[in-house]
Amino acid sequence: MARPPQGHDEDDVGRNRSRSVARTQGTPHDRLFRAILSDGKRAAAFLRDHLPNELAGLLSNTEPVIMEGTFVDEALAASQSDVLLKVELRSGKPAYAYVLAEHQSRPSLALPLRMAGYMLKIWIRHAGDRAENLRALPPIIPIIVFNGRGRWNVAASITDMIDTDDPALAILPGSRYILRNLGMMGIDQLSTEPALRAGLRRLPKITDSDGLIAMRRFDIGLRQKGFPHGLICATRFA
Repeated sequence: MARPPQGHDEDDVGRNRSRSVARTQGTPHDRLFRAILSDGKRAAAFLRDHLPNELAGLLSNTEPVIMEGTFVDEALAASQSDVLLKVELRSGKPAYAYVLAEHQSRPSLALPLRMAGYMLKIWIRHAGDRAENLRALPPIIPIIVFNGRGRWNVAASITDMIDTDDPALAILPGSRYILRNLGMMGIDQLSTEPALRAGLRRLPKITDSDGLIAMRRFDIGLRQKGFPHGLICATRFA
């Protein structure tokens, strides 16, 4: 008889095996949900019947392709199911429709955050390590199917969850970011605070081991010139 791996008893191995089997086979809700959307014609009918007209009208008549795999976190596999459909737009370009089924009697308030995480996983898998894919990510249409009996009280988007009255602060993951390209900025643009300006000025030059050595020499030189804390007090060198 094969012995359990060192550091695990037979009960641990059994529990891990049970979780693995459950993840592979899915719950009854999961199996039914996947069976419903496992056919291209049914999947097309689902999108046609349940998408808003402005989105449904963007899809071509080509049947969706059911993609393999799941993006649901393992800890939530008992309460959520998902199906990823690859669709064709009328423009001829590809897109995805991601259908997430929530099987709990009461919906989780974290669903918008989880949906965002699952969409990120889809884009990462699609892109792989191919630069051309990263430059042209396909749109993802997120759909949540709730089959519980409770009232739906979940925010419609992450924006609605962010506690701010200023739209400028409601920054969604991946929607935009603030870039400060230090290598292309003048010294006076780095900072009005001398020590911060000195540090930021040197930062773009630390690109490898030689840069680190040069940084240390620069710091030692400052100390020798009378700046006891080196770069931190490099006011007139910034």
